[in-house]
Amino acid sequence: MLLPFQNNIVSWQEPKFSNCSLLQTVQMTRNWDYLNLTDAMIQDFSRLNTLDLYGDDFICNDGVVHFVRMVDDAEGSLEVLGWSGGYGYYCKDMDTGVTKSFREFVDQVRGVLLLNKLDASRNPFPSPGYSFERGHRGCGWQRQ
Repeated sequence: MLLPFQNNIVSWQEPKFSNCSLLQTVQMTRNWDYLNLTDAMIQDFSRLNTLDLYGDDFICNDGVVHFVRMVDDAEGSLEVLGWSGGYGYYCKDMDTGVTKSFREFVDQVRGVLLLNKLDASRNPFPSPGYSFERGHRGCGWQRQ
């Protein structure tokens, strides 16, 4: 069990748990900063049996989408304490200041991607005044 709670960890870019085959549980709660979920973190978390990040603050970005996909794909082999189907973990949009559950954020991103896919199938080239912007709010055509 790894208990790095009450710390200033924001993210890590390289997997840290690769050589820790016996590590099954991580409890990283009461973090003092916003967590920015990265692919390396998700790769590490996916190897666990139990993960507790409940009550931490997260930044809404692609990492949240990948985290939700990881938990959904785990099909019960990973217990995420406080998860409640994605409604127990929250992230903040750093541009708007709006906080939403992970599930709400992922559903919003999926909705934007679906609308963009439908728009692209009608007209694959956006009209003037639009640009393709990939940011922490997801992917899509954004009005300039």
